[in-house]
Amino acid sequence: MLNRIFFLALVLIGTVSVNAQSKSKTDKIAPFSIKLADGKTFTPAELKKGPVILIYFSPDCEHCQHFTKEMVDNYQTLLTDKQVVMVTYLPVDDVKRFEDMFELQNFKNIVVGTEEKTFVVRNYYKVTRFPFVVMYNKLGKQVKTFASGPSFTEVYKTIQDL
Repeated sequence: MLNRIFFLALVLIGTVSVNAQSKSKTDKIAPFSIKLADGKTFTPAELKKGPVILIYFSPDCEHCQHFTKEMVDNYQTLLTDKQVVMVTYLPVDDVKRFEDMFELQNFKNIVVGTEEKTFVVRNYYKVTRFPFVVMYNKLGKQVKTFASGPSFTEVYKTIQDL
């Protein structure tokens, strides 16, 4: 009987430890390596100091396209001092087409790339819907996650507060 209680206690401690690790895991930005439309690679080491907005998207997703259009339309009032990293798993040709559609190459602080089939970012954040948005403040601390395919207006207030 004592062995069973001891075993149960070990299982509970292990479960709490694993849950604590998975929660703190996303406090830092995902350890991504994305391929840009120009063939270059971009990693978190290249992020500029300041707030970061990471968006996991699909170039063919209408919701993602609408979100991106609103983001570009509000760029001057909200995003000039923030780094935006847009990540997909689809091929670089799709990234290029998406980047061209919204002329994202004209914005120095917006980076669009593919993690291809590594799924590092998707698995790190457990992404299930597009667009997935996670925001980090200027100290690199996670502030807010929108995991349910939010509209741009839903994230507007949080972006203002970054």
